[in-house]
Amino acid sequence: MQHRERKQNPVVQWIVFVVVAAVLGAAVWGVWAWRSGRLVDAHLPGVPSDNTTLTVGVTGAPRSLDIRTATGDDARTLEQLLMGNVYETLVGHDHDNKLTPGLATSWQASDDGLTYTFHLRGDARFAGADGRGEGARMTASDAVWSIQQAVKHQWPDHDRLGDLASVDAPDATTLTITLRSPNPALPRVLAGRLGIVYPSDKTSLDYATEAVGTGPYAVRSFDPGRQVVLARNPAHSGTPGATATITVRLFDDDAALAKAMAGGDGAAPDLAVPSAGADPAPFRAVEGATVTQGMGAGSVFLYYNYDADAITSIIRVRQGLQQAVDKAALVQSVPGASKPLGGVFGPLDDGYEDLTGLMPYDPDTVHRLITYFYNPNYVGTLRLIAPTALKATADAVGAQLRETVARPVQVDVLDDAAFRQRLDERSFEMALSQSDGADDAYAFSTSDNPGHATSSAAQEQYHQAMAATSDQAWQDGLKAYARTLTQEGAANWLYVPATTVATAKGVSGVGSANMADRWLPLAGIAKR
Repeated sequence: MQHRERKQNPVVQWIVFVVVAAVLGAAVWGVWAWRSGRLVDAHLPGVPSDNTTLTVGVTGAPRSLDIRTATGDDARTLEQLLMGNVYETLVGHDHDNKLTPGLATSWQASDDGLTYTFHLRGDARFAGADGRGEGARMTASDAVWSIQQAVKHQWPDHDRLGDLASVDAPDATTLTITLRSPNPALPRVLAGRLGIVYPSDKTSLDYATEAVGTGPYAVRSFDPGRQVVLARNPAHSGTPGATATITVRLFDDDAALAKAMAGGDGAAPDLAVPSAGADPAPFRAVEGATVTQGMGAGSVFLYYNYDADAITSIIRVRQGLQQAVDKAALVQSVPGASKPLGGVFGPLDDGYEDLTGLMPYDPDTVHRLITYFYNPNYVGTLRLIAPTALKATADAVGAQLRETVARPVQVDVLDDAAFRQRLDERSFEMALSQSDGADDAYAFSTSDNPGHATSSAAQEQYHQAMAATSDQAWQDGLKAYARTLTQEGAANWLYVPATTVATAKGVSGVGSANMADRWLPLAGIAKR
């Protein structure tokens, strides 16, 4: 059988040549990019290959990225920026502050409350040390090492872990924590920064300038006090971040943040998060902006001076002063107030119940409780001190007290240094304060608080709650503790501060604004 020679079309030959050359070129470029570290977020399954950007503005100006050792406002800002974005925690939480799976998909406590077993995800990987590519797989050994480091170096609040007997990793995806005495708050503690898992093989990391975690973003650069640049983490095993690069600008205060957002220049934030309790009006005034509000995890409240020579050391006086403030009216009059509060816990806290009816606004009761002390030579002028940030609240409370108690009330609004000095000098009857929710329960479990509030009954209830071996018993114990604090007038909890998230036109993905001042997950936020 004779075969006829087949001639190829020259055009086809040229197309084949071009295709082969392109494939070989791409392969060579891929090897070069991998070796040079330029393969950041492209060419990985499920990772969008785009150049989308987002600018975020927050208040606070930390000089270091070291979330392990930060305190005060620096701790708040770093938690807001890094947790849920760069770092993931063993236990997660949602915007209502309910516990959810995190790096641990589930956990169980033994019947005696002494052993907690956490079952970890098997697919979590750390980002590469430079935020590009994949690092090592996260295992239970990394979790053990991280907790041990917290205890060894006494990182802030490490004692909240409880009386640890041992921390073990029976296998790569199981973490076991054994306690000498119960700590029903342990899962909650591990939903905070003590629950961050760090890579145990990167002991030379400079945490002041570097942050290596398992979250959807990695730190690309850090300009202390000015900005942090986050880039999509190609090692993240979950849903990729909606935006490739996020620049977080740091502002000294809410006024500067609002001014920048209204400026409309190329550096104006696409998303702004002022501090909890900030007046949302300047952000609502930005053309095209959308303002979402929620509740903070903390509270605004009045400390009473418990010193023996202070009129507020008398329980009858404290109870009268508690019922002299119309909290519903206060919330209506103070910008940045969210919800009236009656006890130490807010709606987003463990142990919360609505206690606003326990010591309600009641001028008649106020007169009955304080009538004995109406002699001005005995009572004198009631001194209320407040930091500058709470001026509107201080003025409103002062006005209500003058009308209801019918005594002179001196309101002194002070800068932070002068406010602390007056606290130290014990030169006040009432001191207005705002908490961030982190230490609210613990603050009144001893007398080591600015008011020196002391309640043996409440303190005993707190210790009983912390000795509970079940979550229900713990919650019930916290509620009893909160009721006693309110009834004895340990302080007067006024309201929950509002949290605000303002977005420019075209920005989507913002859900609830609850807790935005401490927790700001950015993975789902994008700009058209």
